[in-house]
Amino acid sequence: MVKIPCPDLHFHHAWCPHVGVQLPALLCAFIGFSSVSAAYMAEILRSSISAVDKGQWEAARSLGLPKKSIIRHIILPQAMRIAVAPLGNVIIDMVKSSSLAAMITVPDIFQNAKIIGGREYDYMSMYILIAFIYWTLSFTLELLQNHLEKRLATY
Repeated sequence: MVKIPCPDLHFHHAWCPHVGVQLPALLCAFIGFSSVSAAYMAEILRSSISAVDKGQWEAARSLGLPKKSIIRHIILPQAMRIAVAPLGNVIIDMVKSSSLAAMITVPDIFQNAKIIGGREYDYMSMYILIAFIYWTLSFTLELLQNHLEKRLATY
């Protein structure tokens, strides 16, 4: 999966002032990342709902269940089991893509490391620390994703 949030970041940061809307850079970054990730998440949820076997819908309708109950109690639990892995990947990708916010002057962890590295004359240890932080965040989110997959495997 290839996500490119840069055009959205640029759009909100550079083009909104042309129409008279002045937004802070951090809010532009949040809107840019959220809009791209929301589109991917919506597609993941749509495809996971459509991946549930049509026989499940038909069996629930034959029992006379209302549509709201069919979706809530039968379809969504099965769809969430299918969607957990791709949704987890999108969330992990959002964490890793957060460094792109520096393109629109949002100070991120890399800029802070560059400042501290310049002051201490030790860039390498700062970049290793940042890599460890990103790895720890990604690994923790992956563990949570695996836990959810195992928990939802009962459906």
